[in-house]
Amino acid sequence: MEVRETLSFLAKSNHERLDYFLKGQGISRRIITKLKYIGCLLINDAPATTRSPISAGDVITMLFPRETNLSCEPQQGEFKILYEDSDLLAVEKPYGIATHPALGTANGTLGNFVSQYYVDNACPMPFRPVSRLDKTTSGVLVIAKHGLSHHILSNQKQDSSFRKRYLALVSGVPKELSGEITFPIARESQTSLKRVCREDGKPAHTRYRVLMQKSNFSLLELELFTGRTHQIRVHLSQIGHPIVGDGMYGGIPAKRLYLHSFQTEFPHPVTGENLCISAPSDFETILSSIENEDFLL
Repeated sequence: MEVRETLSFLAKSNHERLDYFLKGQGISRRIITKLKYIGCLLINDAPATTRSPISAGDVITMLFPRETNLSCEPQQGEFKILYEDSDLLAVEKPYGIATHPALGTANGTLGNFVSQYYVDNACPMPFRPVSRLDKTTSGVLVIAKHGLSHHILSNQKQDSSFRKRYLALVSGVPKELSGEITFPIARESQTSLKRVCREDGKPAHTRYRVLMQKSNFSLLELELFTGRTHQIRVHLSQIGHPIVGDGMYGGIPAKRLYLHSFQTEFPHPVTGENLCISAPSDFETILSSIENEDFLL
């Protein structure tokens, strides 16, 4: 397993200060400050400060010290690696596994399993998921290996260049075979986990497309343009097509919640190369074999 140790830039023009130059490369003030205090900023291989001037042709290098602290207790567990390089790790989160430890779920999470993977490869470091998936949702999950990639990928989520696509098996067939759902989403109550569509909620935007239909079920492809809690589940319930297995939002009983994050697309946080990471599902096969609702139980 590789983890980035250095990142270099070639200055094409003069700059008054090193920190101004690095901010222009998308490096956060927090990361610049951290590297400054541990002496990990170089100009032409010589130690530099944030106030050091830069001339055209200078090579600016950031050193990434090896981390030793874990944020999750390492535990053995299975997960599938979909993509890995020195800056990020993308895995397929199984159904029924929480993304990271939380109140009531201290162990047996993906964060625990990935932390064990780090330890096994002599690279202990914090678990930095760029986003999260609910315990009942499976699919692609992107994890940053260092603070810089986490910062850049998190910013991509804000400007919509980090695109997530889902598959959902729902009851019924939407009247329109494709469309946009833009109902605002709010908590049902201050203490409730459940969400509702309500005018005083936060803006939410989901795009859907019917891929396949059989009997009284449809397979939908969905893309999120906002990241509200339970967004897909709430929006599909609101238009009268709850996800199969989603008891909280009116779905019929099933052995699982049929929601899967099948594809995530984004520019690489360091190289800028477009990455499209996919995790196939068996939802189409399941829908093809439907004869009645018994198959769901």
